[in-house]
Amino acid sequence: MMHKRSLIFYLVISLVAGYGCTTTTTPDDKSASEMFDSSFITAKIKARLIDDPVTGVYRIKVSTNKGIVELSGTVNSDEEKAKAEMIARTVEGVTEVHNKIQLGQ
Repeated sequence: MMHKRSLIFYLVISLVAGYGCTTTTTPDDKSASEMFDSSFITAKIKARLIDDPVTGVYRIKVSTNKGIVELSGTVNSDEEKAKAEMIARTVEGVTEVHNKIQLGQ
């Protein structure tokens, strides 16, 4: 299972890297480097959420802009919510985390 997750992670990174290389600016005037950094941070957080036994990436959405991460979605417990935030904060390049995850089923 770990091998499959790693393969998915590297596939996402490859796709993001390829996109970053073909785009010089975005409509929001973000550079390709900023987009790559944000996409890389998002992918890394999602991979860590998948690998963690407490969190479930399928219910947690992750978006990143210039090092600021927003977590959203629904989880079943405060433990899952806190763990997702802790995982996001430990990823290199993250400067701030906005945890908008809701409790529910």
